[in-house]
Amino acid sequence: MKKSNTEVKVMAMNILNKYSKQAISYYNDMLTPFIGKDIFKVDGSLKKKYDFDRFRYEGKDPEGNHISVQSWITINRGIVELTVKICINGGSHDVQPTTAFCQYENRTFDIFSIELATGYLIPATREEDRTYLDTIYNLEDLNKIAADIKQAAEQYRKELDKMPYYFKDVYYLERLTR
Repeated sequence: MKKSNTEVKVMAMNILNKYSKQAISYYNDMLTPFIGKDIFKVDGSLKKKYDFDRFRYEGKDPEGNHISVQSWITINRGIVELTVKICINGGSHDVQPTTAFCQYENRTFDIFSIELATGYLIPATREEDRTYLDTIYNLEDLNKIAADIKQAAEQYRKELDKMPYYFKDVYYLERLTR
């Protein structure tokens, strides 16, 4: 059966959260022993003696959809960033083009810092709250939230229509619905 764009997006975000948590843990385990060392080349890649395999995953979910997870680290202004990218696809465009889908999602996380004067790896300069990665999105809940927002927007539009046009900008009122 054909999945809606919303269903595919919810599934992809749940998968991204799951594998992002795993990738963050993996890179923390791999890089923590190198704290206080200059492990990066000028181009931002790891020096050969510090290099290790990147976190990846290839497999299927319980519904039989193919999941591919890739990850890499980069250096950006003294921050070691981890990017996790997932691709989930189901069906086959050749066999059943009406039910096939493919969705890419990615997210970047600050995981360590670089001491600019020495180039040494140091713990992240600020602690990030990543509890949102524990969230498992539910399509029914999101549909309810969307319906509530549309209803509130309709009520807002009705109230906004009561304000004379010439005064809307004085009160910084704008149209929120289209």
